[in-house]
Amino acid sequence: MRTRLLALVAGLTLVITAAYATEIELNPDYPETYIVQKGDTLWDISSMFLKTPWLWPKLWQANPQIDNPHLIYPGDELQLVWINEQPKLVKSKPSSTRIVKLGPKVRTSEPKAPIPTIPLKEIRPFLIYEQVLSEEEIASLPYVLGTNDGTTRSSYPQTMYAKGVDAPQGQLFGIYRPGEALMHPETEELLGYEAKLVAIAKSMPAGNFTKLEIVESKYEVRNGDKLIPVLEREVLPAFFEPHEPNRLVKGHIIHTANYSKYVGKFDVVAMSIGANHNIEAGHVLAIMQPGAVMYDEPPERPQYEDDANALEKMAIEFGDEEVIVQLPDERVGELLVFRVYEKVSYGLIMRTDKPVKQLDIVTNP
Repeated sequence: MRTRLLALVAGLTLVITAAYATEIELNPDYPETYIVQKGDTLWDISSMFLKTPWLWPKLWQANPQIDNPHLIYPGDELQLVWINEQPKLVKSKPSSTRIVKLGPKVRTSEPKAPIPTIPLKEIRPFLIYEQVLSEEEIASLPYVLGTNDGTTRSSYPQTMYAKGVDAPQGQLFGIYRPGEALMHPETEELLGYEAKLVAIAKSMPAGNFTKLEIVESKYEVRNGDKLIPVLEREVLPAFFEPHEPNRLVKGHIIHTANYSKYVGKFDVVAMSIGANHNIEAGHVLAIMQPGAVMYDEPPERPQYEDDANALEKMAIEFGDEEVIVQLPDERVGELLVFRVYEKVSYGLIMRTDKPVKQLDIVTNP
């Protein structure tokens, strides 16, 4: 009974949340022009102009005459204009009188990189190194066998042998150790294991085995640790277009990357929804803190669930609707999804009004 009551309240909250207007609303002190600076992020710029930065796609007017029109670079001049009575942000057009002479030249500096959507330094480890693996994936991965000197733990600059590796010489591997089990807080389904990076090694073929040279270690490598090829730096995505999910979604924060009880802006969290719920990189989700459950039977004073006596807690547990009251969920911030697995996703908290914690709800903004 209690489960039905709480599910009904959560469902109504989702409907109400989804019904909020999604028309863009400009900040009262927005600039009419802005020169993009090195170190800016798309979220920063969107926040200058919009009260709801995740509605960036409704503000941005891409110019098809500009190469890669969705990318913004340091030095670009952005202007706010009105098209069909709607505000649009555009890049200033390059001067039509500019003459470019083609010919041999020496590159004196690296080409400018587009600004990222969010601070990449906060999420880079989760894009390149950190993993979420299923039991089946863990069982199928190649693994560390050991060393010829009989040690069970290794570190830089030792070498070891691995089994199941098929890779060219010089291939970099992340050496992982399955860590915390990620569980669904309501169904108790195992969603995957967080695999923690313990070292990086370089492969060197050696007959029927593969020899690994540890080139960097965070922790000691143990026999049986798993091997996953390291992604190249060039594939690190920098652009996630902030946007809302196109259907109702609801999940929970199930893990904080820094293992703290409370987290805040620019902290990374894991959520109980992934590709199986049509979550994708770039989705912006609201963070909601569940309303308190109370026991309320006049003329007695209302009691919070944690303060209720044994009899009151029994009524709460069995869902006595006549005496149970759940206060409304409260919105405390937003996050942007940047990495999606089948049943789990990771997001970066972009704004908070109060500390965020495990079991907080994530849903449509």
